[in-house]
Amino acid sequence: MINITTDHFLRHELIGLKVNVLQSSNPLLMGIKGVVLDETKNTIVVKVNSEKKRLPKKDVVYGFSLSDGTFLEVEGRQLQERPVDRIRRRLRR
Repeated sequence: MINITTDHFLRHELIGLKVNVLQSSNPLLMGIKGVVLDETKNTIVVKVNSEKKRLPKKDVVYGFSLSDGTFLEVEGRQLQERPVDRIRRRLRR
């Protein structure tokens, strides 16, 4: 397993990371916690208990728990593109 650090967080897949919703324009999303199952251009699919919830990336602030115990806050708009494009774009810079 590759250790994801805050320096290169946006270069990696989010699948498998623990996530929770810290802020949202939709109050129904506040406090959702789970594990990222899938990611699309505009959404993140999170497993919450035994169900899946599709959460928007736009207008949401997420908190991710990394493997080294670090907690990282990320605005969803920073993630709002296809995962493969986000990874490629960051690597070229």
